Amino acid sequence: MRRVSVLPLVVLAIASAQLALALPPPTIPKETISADVPSRMKQAVEQLYAEDYQEQLAALEALEEEGLLASSAVPFLMSMLPKIRPGWFVLLADSADDQAGYQLLHTLASIGRPAVDPLVQALADNNPLVRAGAAYALSLTRAPVPVAPLLAALRDSDPRVREHAVKALGGREGEGATEALRAAATDPDIRVRAAAAEVLGQRHDPQAAELLIAILEGKDRELRWGAASALGELRDPRAVAPLIAALHDNDQILREDAADALGKIGDRRAVPALLKSLRDKDPGTAASAAAALGKLRDPRALDSLLAAFHDPDSPMKQAALEALGGMPDPRAFRVLIAAMQEKNPDLRAAAARGLGETGKADAVAPLIAALHDPSSRVRGDAAYALLALRIAKAIPVLVDALGMETDSIAGNILVDALGRFGHEAVAPLAAALKDSNPRLRYGAALALGNTHDPAAADPLLAARDDQNASVRAAVLYALSQTSGPRSLPSLLEALEDKDAMVRSYAARLLTQMTGQQFGEDAGKWRQWWEKEAPAQATP
Repeated sequence: MRRVSVLPLVVLAIASAQLALALPPPTIPKETISADVPSRMKQAVEQLYAEDYQEQLAALEALEEEGLLASSAVPFLMSMLPKIRPGWFVLLADSADDQAGYQLLHTLASIGRPAVDPLVQALADNNPLVRAGAAYALSLTRAPVPVAPLLAALRDSDPRVREHAVKALGGREGEGATEALRAAATDPDIRVRAAAAEVLGQRHDPQAAELLIAILEGKDRELRWGAASALGELRDPRAVAPLIAALHDNDQILREDAADALGKIGDRRAVPALLKSLRDKDPGTAASAAAALGKLRDPRALDSLLAAFHDPDSPMKQAALEALGGMPDPRAFRVLIAAMQEKNPDLRAAAARGLGETGKADAVAPLIAALHDPSSRVRGDAAYALLALRIAKAIPVLVDALGMETDSIAGNILVDALGRFGHEAVAPLAAALKDSNPRLRYGAALALGNTHDPAAADPLLAARDDQNASVRAAVLYALSQTSGPRSLPSLLEALEDKDAMVRSYAARLLTQMTGQQFGEDAGKWRQWWEKEAPAQATP
């Protein structure tokens, strides 16, 4: 969960006054925007010069959505970087999303590789805000980042630069990275130390547990939250006792995070303390304790969880139901089956999630029935529960449900669940590509892509000429996911599709896969392919 910093009201008032201000425009003249840039990109870059904050923000968001395709915008975006204000540091949470400087950094991170070198160069800027912003963007990007400049940034005079340089190192490997992170764990600034401890925890470094426990037992409120969560991911048994102690802390958010962490660690020494936390005055902590007990699957928790569900005034009925899925006792299973008939859809959804945790074949029938529940949330949770049970006979039923689903969120869940079944789902989904229902063909193509199974390539190739444009676009996505470079000829052919949306999507996939920037110019792509084809695998 992302949380907003607790700050003095005066600081918040000052920040709020800044939020509605647009950044100064790019310092590069607008006239230098290339005529070869696709029209939607050109429009977004031109909007960066707007004086209206909302218009400028919309442009940044549009460029972020384009990702690598927005590489031509990088010089314009980088020229705005020195103009960011301290406001983007105030709230690095949901409410910060309307800060132009914050959005600028996220856009650069999303563009990826073309923005990396300029951002690395910005780590040496004289302005500490620019250096910190560059380090922050580098910590977000999924593109490769050279380690040496990040190691140098760990020696920056500004602790904000050092903190984000630590996060940018993250899972990146390089000579001296681990040693530098261990050194950062002794930094004079507490936030740098906390960032280093969390990153070392992600790396499962043996020193991480002690560092995180020290932060957990410290005084900085937000850092203690992060330490508790990181200890849960680390799953080091040394953290059990300090996390149990944190269950009695005055900070309710820390208690909730500690309960979550104990559930992830899975050490049954925590059961007595978690049982007491079921009676915590904070509903969130009580719910987290219930979830943790469900993960621990300890029979000592059964009676308390049953009592919490049957109590009409209990604020944690949903959490108790879901946790009962981890209890092997037949009484828990009977309660979950009965709860699938509750009037409250939230309780039915919780029961579906619980049934998915039981591992019982007897849970399949009620979950299949729940795929027709009037609540889209129940339908989606039932689909994920069937996936959790990994029973192949559920796949054809899920495929049928995909064709009938009208809710976009539930439909996406069905696509995701079917894709995660992997090879087992390929044949039923391939058959669905020939169905008369375009909604089913569309979902089946996406799900085949999510299997990442090369066996899906042949039925997808056969569906390239589907009469429905959305299906053809979904087939292109699926081919890119299942065939890799072998899908390039199909994507090149799609540049001449009769539908503009399909052509645009084909160009986007080609750029993402090759790094080339030819937009929708089929001629330039063909010329490039004639040179590259001998080195590429063909379908």
